[in-house]
Amino acid sequence: MCVYGACYDPASAALQKISLEVAAPASSRMPAQQFRDFVVSGQARSEVVLTHAIEVHCATQDHGGTPLPALLTAQTANEIPGRPLRVDERTDQNGQTVMALTAGRAYSLRVLPDDATAVPFQPDPIFANDDIAGPLNGQTLTAPGPDELMTISGRTVVSTQDPQGVANLRVQLLGLVGSPAELRVVSTTAISGETDGGFQLRLPQMVNSGLQLRVAPTQSNPYWPVVTKSGFNFSGDTDLGLVELGNVTTPIAVSGTVSGPQGPVDGATITFVGTVGAGSYSATAVSAANGGYRIELLPGSYRAVAVPPIAASAALTETPQAIVIDVDPIGTSSVDFAAARRAWLRGTVTSAGGAVVAAATVRATRVGNAAETPGPGNSVRTVFETTTDGAGGYALAVDPGQLEVTVIPAPLSVEPRRTDLLTMGLTDLAHDVRLYSAAPFGGRVVTDSGATPVSDTLVRAYLVLDGDRAVLVGEEVTEGDGTFNLVLPKF
Repeated sequence: MCVYGACYDPASAALQKISLEVAAPASSRMPAQQFRDFVVSGQARSEVVLTHAIEVHCATQDHGGTPLPALLTAQTANEIPGRPLRVDERTDQNGQTVMALTAGRAYSLRVLPDDATAVPFQPDPIFANDDIAGPLNGQTLTAPGPDELMTISGRTVVSTQDPQGVANLRVQLLGLVGSPAELRVVSTTAISGETDGGFQLRLPQMVNSGLQLRVAPTQSNPYWPVVTKSGFNFSGDTDLGLVELGNVTTPIAVSGTVSGPQGPVDGATITFVGTVGAGSYSATAVSAANGGYRIELLPGSYRAVAVPPIAASAALTETPQAIVIDVDPIGTSSVDFAAARRAWLRGTVTSAGGAVVAAATVRATRVGNAAETPGPGNSVRTVFETTTDGAGGYALAVDPGQLEVTVIPAPLSVEPRRTDLLTMGLTDLAHDVRLYSAAPFGGRVVTDSGATPVSDTLVRAYLVLDGDRAVLVGEEVTEGDGTFNLVLPKF
């Protein structure tokens, strides 16, 4: 049986179990919780017991004891791939905040100060239990002192042959933080100096491997590329010397038009992504009613994509090859986009027994280019949506690429939702959807203190495939007595 782009033995345990994510209303001050491996087939109603929350009072301060306003993040291990369990709270100006954390869970902490000259830091992990609850037992999170920091310095320059300093650029160090790991700022932020492009960063000594140096433009110097250099490992104070940005000169005005089968396209988003000097650079414009646009680009080599608005008949289109924007001679100062029409994705939705399914939502989400067409369109995510008619039919005009097509039956339907992956080109495609057999799955959400029912709670059911992918297969909100009733696919 093939599910979500991969095929499995119908008897596979992965197809017989679901995992739940339960998000109580914000007023409950209870973080979202996840539960793995509920057996769908033949199981009686399940009671989902939410662990109570612990209110942890936290204070953030610098190494001298001065309050440090900041964003405080607490993250615990997630059970469902791609669904991180994280609590974010911002402190007040006195560095005080209260975080609601799930009792019995270990959390890693991260403090991102509002002041960019203060270093982000990771305090020791905490275990949420009654011993740390309440204001008297609150956590005081103290930024590392000077003796716990490394100094990383350097100069932003055009090149070693042209070591003129480049001023007013934002310089940071980034590293992988959390689980799943995300690329986050791990150093202070510096602005390169007016005279020589010099910068100085402070970095906790524990964060010292696999780092990236990122140099980015600012409002005071907007026309320099983003330059990223990887693979840094620091064990102490380090002078990086000259950080080359490349031979970047005055931006060049580039104009053009976006047209489709019905003429000029109004409101198309045009994005150029290219290699400029020693780094990357991107810029975006929007077409006017006559299809025209104008954009300023640094000299370099670019690919470009034009994305018409959802209501347009014109399809997403990319430049077939790199475009060179040069100063002398001018390589290209005009780039036009001639878009084909969006192709139609049509079909009929039926139940497992063959009955038509009316009033179902059909949602096609573009998740990237087809595998054989890399380019800037790979990052374009567009959602197209319609509902089935009385005969179960649907029709969507969609962009080419990889599509995630989800059918969501009408509320109170006895049919399950279904999601498939399709590759769409510029020709119309017939895609009939036969829903799986229904597997009712219900239960009640309660707290661990007196089994109190929790109403207005969103219960999402995920099918976890191969340990690293999760597909949403059903969702429902609990009623006043905490009960929920999901209609899930039976594979």
